Amino acid sequence: MKITYSKSGYTLLFAVLIASLVLGVATFILGIARKQYILSSATRDSMYSFYAADSGIECIAKSSNMAFFYDMTVNSSIDCGGQNRVMVDTASPPTPVLSGSYYIYTLHTTLGFAADGTDPTNANNRWGCADVTIVQTFDGIADGSSNLKQSVTNSRGYNICDYNSATGVYTPQNSPRTVERYLAWSINAI
Repeated sequence: MKITYSKSGYTLLFAVLIASLVLGVATFILGIARKQYILSSATRDSMYSFYAADSGIECIAKSSNMAFFYDMTVNSSIDCGGQNRVMVDTASPPTPVLSGSYYIYTLHTTLGFAADGTDPTNANNRWGCADVTIVQTFDGIADGSSNLKQSVTNSRGYNICDYNSATGVYTPQNSPRTVERYLAWSINAI
């Protein structure tokens, strides 16, 4: 009886090992590229949110009738990037909340922003929105003749938003990609 040994399996073994090594390296590189893409997308979305919040603050700061006072008898409007938005009180007509010896008024609006200055209600042009709230504190009486003590503007910026044409309100999308950034601006009267 004659026993023979075959060496033809070594070529197949080396081919499988080299293919496994190349596949492992390719998987590693693909994993790194995917993580870098996710990181850059998160950074971009965060930047859009921050700039939307900052734009909301700037719109209030540059609005001539909202900069330092609020007409307590009517809702005021602001003009921001071609949008004429009404600052609405939580109660209509505006009603102060008495807190100790101070009266507090809360105003609210939402603003949408487009990349090229066009219509931000168009979802293809929208680069974010801001939910802006102004809280103003007055001393004295509640008829509007009191003194402003403090005005705080809070702006929450979002990178992706929906626009409701029936209500004219921008809302953040319910998405895992939605990023919120918050900024506040305060004026204290002396």
